Amino acid sequence: MTVAHDRFWIDAASFVSRHASPDSVVVAPKEFVDLIPNSLPYEKVAEIDQPDVLVLHKGQLNALGDISIDRLTEHLGPVFANEVFVIYQRGASNPEVIRSIHFRALQKAISGLVRPTAIQPPRDSRMAIYLGDHVALTSTVYGRKIYVDTRDCSLAPHILLDGYWEKWITDVFRRLVQPGMHVIDIGANVGWYSILAADLIGSSGKLTSFEANPDLSSLVYRNMMVNGFLDRATVVSKAVYNECRSLEFKIYDHHLGSSSIFATSAAAAAAAFNDTIKSITVDAITLDNFFSHGTRVDFIKIDAEGAEPYILQGAARLLRDNPNVQIMMEFAPSIIANAYNSVEKFYNELQGLGFSVWRVAHDSSLVKSNLQDLTSTDHCDVLLKR
Repeated sequence: MTVAHDRFWIDAASFVSRHASPDSVVVAPKEFVDLIPNSLPYEKVAEIDQPDVLVLHKGQLNALGDISIDRLTEHLGPVFANEVFVIYQRGASNPEVIRSIHFRALQKAISGLVRPTAIQPPRDSRMAIYLGDHVALTSTVYGRKIYVDTRDCSLAPHILLDGYWEKWITDVFRRLVQPGMHVIDIGANVGWYSILAADLIGSSGKLTSFEANPDLSSLVYRNMMVNGFLDRATVVSKAVYNECRSLEFKIYDHHLGSSSIFATSAAAAAAAFNDTIKSITVDAITLDNFFSHGTRVDFIKIDAEGAEPYILQGAARLLRDNPNVQIMMEFAPSIIANAYNSVEKFYNELQGLGFSVWRVAHDSSLVKSNLQDLTSTDHCDVLLKR
């Protein structure tokens, strides 16, 4: 398994590297040896008394065999959690992690390991139904219906099984989006954030969602329709760029979330997920061209796999017209460098637009960040505000 470019693995490994001492005994999935060379795989856990750091993968708990997780964590406290991992550390504990939905999901998985097989667990109130043609319908933890593409291995599995996606980012998004706002969602995918936004802004708000992949754009529309949000939502099946023209848009067969105008079959996402890619021609527009002069915009979410600098170039007037607009976007230095040649140039342009940059931490706090902070991470999400 290649994990060097998976954000969940990278984030967990980065946390361990920052918070564990060099002589700490770290027990983790065997794939962690690529990220933390001195870590011990689960298979070796019986040979030690107790680890200093324990990295639990929610989907690999059975690899611990008969070893009691309660015994392993007896003197450890939970300090980190995301969709895939919960990390325990000796002499430490984070109340925010304990209260998180990720930690509760781990507790549920652990209880499933010890429940006698003759006793059936209670049915989850959520369910998923396969509708055919690569589409399934389920519900979110916030009570809204959502269609997903079952070919996708990025966000679809999490939404189908857990009912949420990127919980730490979602919490910030839900905190910032308010009733009556005009929200723009660029790179909407199936519409996870579009559904959240449409729900939060209410009937007095407005949502405009852009998605270049026509299959996913169709699902965004269906998600607006099934939840009764068409009164406030517009779905645009186009790419957003710095000029209006046709573009080649590359779509991964399975890791749909990494599809972009800059994707290649040799890129990290393809290699990491043994994926293939196809290219289609799409229409691209600028935000300045799409929205008329004087349009009020309160919040913009961008997930465009490196096209963010170009998107903001094409929104110069819109950003001038809306001095209080906030922008939440993905910030991956390696992807930006590949697509835009210079991370520093992009950061300086953001400052030139008057934005300060706040990194979204895994406890959903906002940490004011400079260029050095941002380039020291492999991937993060940021909030831009003036």
